[in-house]
Amino acid sequence: MIVGYRVGDGPANVVTPLMVYLAFVVLQVQRWRKSAGLGTVVAMMLPYTLVLLVTWTAFYILWYLIGIPWGPNAALHV
Repeated sequence: MIVGYRVGDGPANVVTPLMVYLAFVVLQVQRWRKSAGLGTVVAMMLPYTLVLLVTWTAFYILWYLIGIPWGPNAALHV
């Protein structure tokens, strides 16, 4: 199910080195902290990633338990 994949993959995209905007984010952080690098930015974003992962997992479970369909003409159980 694509929803489960997106819930697990989405928050991790923020801390992956393949994120499109990561170089821009590092440059912006270096405006205030000259010694900042990739590791600094990933370490700063990790708490947000964990909060997003826990929140979206809770939403996923709640959505499933309530029984709301995942989309138009989509079955709740596969």
